[in-house]
Amino acid sequence: MYLLRTTQKTVFIGGIIASLAIGFIVGNIWSPLAQHGKATLLPSEISSPTNNPSTSQELNFTLLNQSWNKIKNNFYFKDKIDAQEAVYGASYGLIDSLNDPYTVFFSPEESTRFRDSLDGSLEGIGAELGMFDGALTVTGVIKDSPAFKAGLKAKDIIYSINDESTASLSLGEAVSKIRGPRGSEVSLTISHDGQKTTSKITITRDIINIKEIDLEMLPDDIAFIRINQFAEDTRKELTKLGQELVAKKPKGIILDLRWNPGGFLESAVDVVSFFLKKGVAVKKIMRTDHTSMSVDGNAMFGDIPLVILVNSSSASASEIVAGALRDNNRAKLIGEKTFGKGTIQEMHTLPNGASLKITVGKWFPPSGEDIDHKGITPEIEIKLDQEAFTKGRDNQKDKAVEEMKKVLTQIGARDDN
Repeated sequence: MYLLRTTQKTVFIGGIIASLAIGFIVGNIWSPLAQHGKATLLPSEISSPTNNPSTSQELNFTLLNQSWNKIKNNFYFKDKIDAQEAVYGASYGLIDSLNDPYTVFFSPEESTRFRDSLDGSLEGIGAELGMFDGALTVTGVIKDSPAFKAGLKAKDIIYSINDESTASLSLGEAVSKIRGPRGSEVSLTISHDGQKTTSKITITRDIINIKEIDLEMLPDDIAFIRINQFAEDTRKELTKLGQELVAKKPKGIILDLRWNPGGFLESAVDVVSFFLKKGVAVKKIMRTDHTSMSVDGNAMFGDIPLVILVNSSSASASEIVAGALRDNNRAKLIGEKTFGKGTIQEMHTLPNGASLKITVGKWFPPSGEDIDHKGITPEIEIKLDQEAFTKGRDNQKDKAVEEMKKVLTQIGARDDN
C-alpha cells in the first residue's frame, strides 16, 4: 500500500509494513515515468507542502552521544548493552518521531523479510499492519488467508497479541510476534472499525500463496477478472489472460480489486492501459515537481463495458486503477469505500543490510481528488454479506453482475434502434 520510489524504479507498496505472512508483504511499483507519456503539471490548487526544504534543521548529536556514554559507563546490566542494537533503536525512534505510518526503518532482518514477501508465498496469517495514531491497525487482508477466514478486516485495531498489550510495541515488534510457522496459532484482541467493544480471535498460521490474476467466465458472456496484487509481471500475466479472453469474446468485464492491497505503480498504470484508450492514469506531487502518468494507448479491452468491485482492503495501486477508470468515465465502482492510501515513498539501502522507506510525495487520481486517509467512495455502495459469503454467496459480485446486465441491455437497445 505504499508508493515507493527508488532512483531506478518507482515502487508502490501495497500496504503498510505488512504482515501478510506477517512478514512484510507489500506490493511494489518500479517504473520510469517516461514510459507512460509526457509529464504535465498538476492542477494549481494542489501545491507542494515544502518546495524549499529548510537546511537549518541540523541534528545536534551531543545529547545522543552523552546518553550513550552514560549508559555504556553506568548501566548495571552491562551484558545487555549492544552497540548495534542501540543504533537500530535510535533509528526506530528517529522514524517514530515523524508520526508517519508509511515512513519505516527496517533492520537487516526486517529488510530480508520485506524482500522475501515480494515473492508472493509466505507463512503467516495474511494481513498487513501499520501504526495509525499510535494504534496497531490492520491495513489490508489477503482474500482466503487465515486472517480473512477469521474475520479480520482492514482498519481493525489490534490491542493485544497472545494477551500481550500492543501499546508499547513498535510495528516491527508486533509483526515479529504475529508472524510464525504454518500450523501455529496466534491470539489477537481486536476491535472492528468504528466499534468500541473488543473481541478475541485465534488464527492458525498457514502458507500464504497469492495468485496474481484469476479469470472466470460468468453466464451471458461476462468475464470476471480478479487481480489480487500488482506485481512486477502483472502486465505479462494480463496480456496472457487477455489473449485467452479475446477468444471467449466477452460482452462485459467485471474487474474485482477487493482485498487487493496494492503493488507496483507501473503495474497499476499497465492495468489502466488495458482498459483505457487515452487519458491520465495518475498524478504525482513531489517536493520539487508535479507530474502525470498517462496510459500507453494500447487498450486491449478498451471497448468492452466495465464495472469494478472495491472494498476497504482495496488500497494504493488498487485505488489508482479504480480512480483512473472512474475519473475517465470508463467504469462504475461498486462495493465499499476503499482504504485511502495516497502517499509516495522512496526506498533507501543503509549499511549492514538495513533499509529506510521515506514518504516523499502524494499521488492523486486524474480528478485531483485527495483520497489519502479518505478513500474512494463507489457510485453504488453495498456492504458484503459476511454470513452469506462464508457459505459461498457473494452479494457484491451479484450486484456487479446485475449492473453489467443493465449496461448490456442498454447497449442492445441502442443497437436495435
